[in-house]
Amino acid sequence: MNRFLWLFGLAIVLFASCKKYGTPGYLEGERAGVDSTKVFARKVLLVQMDGLPGKEIERYLTANKGKLANLEKLMAVGKYSFKTLAGSANGEATAWSTQFSGYDYSSHQIKDLSFKSVTDQSRRGFAKNIGVPGLFTRLNTLNTELISYSFMQSKELSSVISQGATERLVSANDVDLVKSAVDVLSKRAVDFCLVELTDPVIAGKNGGFVVENSKYTEALQKADAHIGKLLDAIQQRTNVEQEDWMVIITSSFGGTTTGITANGENASLETFALYSAPRLSEKKFEDDKFSYFHGYGYYPMVVKHSENNTNPRGFDEMGYRAQSPDDEGSKPFNFSTTGELLIEFRMRTYPDNYWLNLESSGGYTFYSNQFIGKDSSAIAPNTPGWSIIGWRNEFSLRLDDGSYNSKATISRGTDGIWNHYAISIKNYTANSVVIRWYINGVQREYFTMANFTVESISNNYPFTLGFNEQDEFYAITSADYGNVRVWNSSLTNEDVARLACQTTIPPSDPNYANLIASYDQIFFPGNKKIWKNSIVGKAADLTISGKDPIKDYDRLGTSCKITVPFRTVDLLPQVFYWLGYTVPTEWRLDGRLFLNQFENEITR
Repeated sequence: MNRFLWLFGLAIVLFASCKKYGTPGYLEGERAGVDSTKVFARKVLLVQMDGLPGKEIERYLTANKGKLANLEKLMAVGKYSFKTLAGSANGEATAWSTQFSGYDYSSHQIKDLSFKSVTDQSRRGFAKNIGVPGLFTRLNTLNTELISYSFMQSKELSSVISQGATERLVSANDVDLVKSAVDVLSKRAVDFCLVELTDPVIAGKNGGFVVENSKYTEALQKADAHIGKLLDAIQQRTNVEQEDWMVIITSSFGGTTTGITANGENASLETFALYSAPRLSEKKFEDDKFSYFHGYGYYPMVVKHSENNTNPRGFDEMGYRAQSPDDEGSKPFNFSTTGELLIEFRMRTYPDNYWLNLESSGGYTFYSNQFIGKDSSAIAPNTPGWSIIGWRNEFSLRLDDGSYNSKATISRGTDGIWNHYAISIKNYTANSVVIRWYINGVQREYFTMANFTVESISNNYPFTLGFNEQDEFYAITSADYGNVRVWNSSLTNEDVARLACQTTIPPSDPNYANLIASYDQIFFPGNKKIWKNSIVGKAADLTISGKDPIKDYDRLGTSCKITVPFRTVDLLPQVFYWLGYTVPTEWRLDGRLFLNQFENEITR
């Protein structure tokens, strides 16, 4: 079954010193040198169930109390989310890779059934065209004495995803698999145990991942019963009183109402995850996601640095930017449409090292390079429009009416992290405009610019996130863009402050009628790369250029800070934390640790 090929850890040599425990009846208390009356041993049971769309699981639990009794019992002493973000790129291969490697797609870039990375990340322990180290390989590296078991239903998948496990067992169905796992959990020494249940994903593909599909809900109930048997097995262990078990329920992806998995839709992207331990208090996380893409690069061309003209460098392919159509399709993005617009967006800048080691380059130094705007050029005259460009440690707003241009310095925000920006341009007099510039909901600049009107800077050029014709002498624009919204009203300061903490705008919003564009999801249907406008009929979708642009999702916490408490990629850091391991810094995992926020509960 080629679809189950998994090359995690193929480049990692299994440690010869790895101690194996395979004899039935070898119990925890029998280990030499361990006083089970004084030592608490931390353990992990990981139950993997693909095909759990968070919204449907929550809907079923709400309407059917007691039907998933074991899951509910674990939730009562756990941290969980029905909005856990799965890997952003399409395909089950990518989703599995993200969860079991601890790296986002932007790092591992596994996008087909070969399960090989197409990027060189040697500093993290994997290189181009080889397998990425997986969970068991990493555990084996951290502790060669760790006793780990894997119970899966595909020999091919198990042979690679579970490489490094003390013992791998394969069964043909959930019933037999759980029977084997119960036997091991109740009788043998074990520190980490993975149990894969497949009935829910099989049933969901045959009738939809929706509560109206009786086969799917029956599969969920069977899975819950299996979880109960696993929990009972733990309680039957001889030294359970000296063991500290965390039970993790995860899903690499959700599924749609039509039975499709890992296709980039919300039902596939938002799944369920639970981290449960007896001393934890119940907490549901509900942070909202927003989509983003990474804008970088320039046109296919040769570029020269101002201080190194003898050593030009070139771009072989088109860079990555998002654009509206030109001509008629661009008109809704002109400030002259209603006499005023407010454009808001989230942006996270990256240091640019394209001209590394040359003076006036590297880091966050961007000179005259566009980040966002509606103009054919950020530097050439005679092209009416506006652009926000890099300008040393600040930004600069450049206006051009086709014969005259002028720049005004505006605040930049903090490089390297998400900032929410908003700009409003409105006619002030017959020959001037007033500018309002906001960062994270706070008005930072309010000023006028003479010799311009919103009509004079209007044009038929595309609205663009990322580069246009710009100064290539110093740096290449590099930034993530997300939560882009366009309003045909300038709104109030109070409105902008509120928007800075919102990822979605409900129809009940008092200004909803003024929202003409909200870019919520990025799709790659066929060869097209589309950032869809969820406000139908008012402004066009954006098209993303480049051969293989990186897209992903992030979270906005209730405190208006960007947080990522629940993603599938976060699995490995939580496992390592619970088992007490320090992760080598050179691994540079993308998954983030959050369980340490509850140390006071864990250690009480």
